[in-house]
Amino acid sequence: MLLILIALVAGFFIGCLLDRLVSSIVNFIHEKEKGTEIGAISCAPARQTFFAREFPLKGISALLAGYIHPIFKNGRNLEFLTVKTSLLVLISSVFSGIVAWHFGATLNGMAALLCLYFLISLGFIDSGTGYLPDCLTYPFLWAGLLVNIKAAFVPLHIAVISALSAYLICRTANAVFRFVTGNDGMGYGDFKMIAALGAWFGWICLVFIVIMASLLAIVIGLVGIFSGRTRFEKFFPFGPYLSIATLPILLYGRILMQTLNDFS
Repeated sequence: MLLILIALVAGFFIGCLLDRLVSSIVNFIHEKEKGTEIGAISCAPARQTFFAREFPLKGISALLAGYIHPIFKNGRNLEFLTVKTSLLVLISSVFSGIVAWHFGATLNGMAALLCLYFLISLGFIDSGTGYLPDCLTYPFLWAGLLVNIKAAFVPLHIAVISALSAYLICRTANAVFRFVTGNDGMGYGDFKMIAALGAWFGWICLVFIVIMASLLAIVIGLVGIFSGRTRFEKFFPFGPYLSIATLPILLYGRILMQTLNDFS
């Protein structure tokens, strides 16, 4: 119980730091790409009001902004926290507690927390910009290979093969799609994130992650379109769905693989 409480509190503070990181990268990308396009993906659709919307939390806002949250100055005068900040800190704290409860005080637990914080950062950055920056996807990939030197989630040789195969398959599929349609089917950051997930969890779990992320994206996209809240866009950020779909695999991926091995 004490471990879970410590993880909740630590996750709260780490969430504040992650929000600083995410906000800095999002602002940097927006400034760099203002009025321009990269490839075929415009930055404009990604700048939805989700990140600009504000949520009244006067008491917590003053606490975070004035004493904890370093991104604000003169925080005691603030009356709002962005929805993004509130969600990010909440997710970081709650899932840190869940990971601590599931893994305990183990090296696998530390590795799982590291993976969790990468997932949170990449998911929020992609939802705010439509991009997955190399400054996070590459370290995420290398971290997955490093933690699996001792087979934290899968043996190292499976991690290497899964990462390489995932990247090559994504690039090949995108090349075929581009040849047929003239447009990219996925962003290059998605290739790298998928490869990184392969390095962390192996190809078996990666298949489940991609399938669940795709189904989740389709369902949420259709709900948004039919409700009139979302316009049909040629491109949409896939990173948040990959992050969400990875969470159950992070906790129960070993059980899934063991179950499949028992049936085979």
